[in-house]
Amino acid sequence: MWDFGDGQTSILQNPTHVYTSAGTFTVILTVTNTLGSDAITKSSYITVTIDPAPTVSGTTALCTAGSTTLTATVASGNQAEWYDASNNLVSTSLVFTTPILNTTTAYTVRQVTPSALQNVGPAGPTIGAGSYHNTSFEGRELFTTFAPMRLKSVFVDASGATDRTFNLYNSSGTLLQSRTINVPDGQSRVTLNFDIQSPGNYELGVVAGSVLYRNTTGASYPYTIGGLVSITLSNSTTNPANYYYYCYDWEVQELPCSSSPATVSVLVGSAVSDFTYAALGLDVAFTNAAIGNVIVYSWAFGDGNTSNAANPNYTYAAEGTYTVSLHIETSDGCSADYSETITVTSIGIDEANDESVMINSKNNLLTIKFDHPAKDATIKVVDALGQILINETFNKGTTFNRTLNIASSYVIVSVHEGEKVLTKKVLITQ
Repeated sequence: MWDFGDGQTSILQNPTHVYTSAGTFTVILTVTNTLGSDAITKSSYITVTIDPAPTVSGTTALCTAGSTTLTATVASGNQAEWYDASNNLVSTSLVFTTPILNTTTAYTVRQVTPSALQNVGPAGPTIGAGSYHNTSFEGRELFTTFAPMRLKSVFVDASGATDRTFNLYNSSGTLLQSRTINVPDGQSRVTLNFDIQSPGNYELGVVAGSVLYRNTTGASYPYTIGGLVSITLSNSTTNPANYYYYCYDWEVQELPCSSSPATVSVLVGSAVSDFTYAALGLDVAFTNAAIGNVIVYSWAFGDGNTSNAANPNYTYAAEGTYTVSLHIETSDGCSADYSETITVTSIGIDEANDESVMINSKNNLLTIKFDHPAKDATIKVVDALGQILINETFNKGTTFNRTLNIASSYVIVSVHEGEKVLTKKVLITQ
């Protein structure tokens, strides 16, 4: 048994092992037979170094949907590999231009030490007889890898241009990876970038009915690159040794050593203007709900008055309907606007005490006194933002007391008893 020093082991005679972190590792090999066992330890035998994550520059905030260019800085001689959120390899260039982005999108990039590309398999469909395959059977090529490997691309011959799905399976037929690619009519090279971490047996296929060329004669298995990969057979149910399905002239390479990833998010719609409001009579509290690193707020209340506060409180001079707008500007040079129509109505606050009901406050204690036993009196209290603090029916005598622990400087108290309604603005004293 092999002990690789990182918590992983193997019982294979000649294993391949992938270390996932940097460090120096002690390797132990223990062999056993009917006579007993023996072990050899090689201390600090394997040293693994991992390059640091690349640095990324470029525009990472888009005011509206669009494309941007990102640049990775890597060590001399290394390359960059960009992956999307589904871990699909989308670029191997230092400079990556994204597709059109409509929503905020994340990418990761690693710097890799490149390995040589090699080719395996028949160069094309001229090896023998065949035709474009259009049945419900998914043809596959069976292959074995002997080291961590990348299947970079394959050559295909298609009848008609359409999306086609290429699948990588393990030897049990479990789908491991999949790529859907728009393949043009005729012969072309299709980039797959299937990374195969563990040596073993696998299958490569294309979804049934894809109308790709396959040979019914002429295959000459195995197609092999020593120490890396061998294409051993097809999955044909009639003559697996003579059939060859779809994917010719594989481009393969040893899986490149890669660095830790750097993650970059491209923010789309980096400036979004929005607001909410709470109206109480002619008093309106506005709260911005803008998105982005906002550095400028510009409010217009629809009556000729303005404000540059982030969350202004404003009192209208008269009832009416007003169009309120909020213009914002962000530190990345984006701007946005939002408008909404609001209606404000005076609530007719009576500042004088009613003859039969008195309302006052002292030391945060709200007191309502009736000159008679209250009967089904509805008491409602709201704060300056229009939030309801109290809403209950009072039938318990002549005095109603409540302590108000709020930051607002005043509340609006409404008492509704029978046909009588009294509404009063009450200052809150500390």
